[in-house]
Amino acid sequence: MILIVVPLWIIAAVAIISFSRFDRGTQTPPSDSPRLSPEALLTERFASGDVDETEYLHRLAVLRPTAEKPVDAHH
Repeated sequence: MILIVVPLWIIAAVAIISFSRFDRGTQTPPSDSPRLSPEALLTERFASGDVDETEYLHRLAVLRPTAEKPVDAHH
């Protein structure tokens, strides 16, 4: 009896895994969802408390580089 039940459970598990992988590959993300700009995404994270003010300002400075960057005299 166990020689019949175990292979049936194995076949069922393989079938479920195969179908779940097949379904995952056919799904496409919604194309009508707006994509936020990096600055807007950072502002949203700051507003929700994911980043503090210091980190927000640092990352914003990276996204908005100024023309007056310090010149490294060693290079």
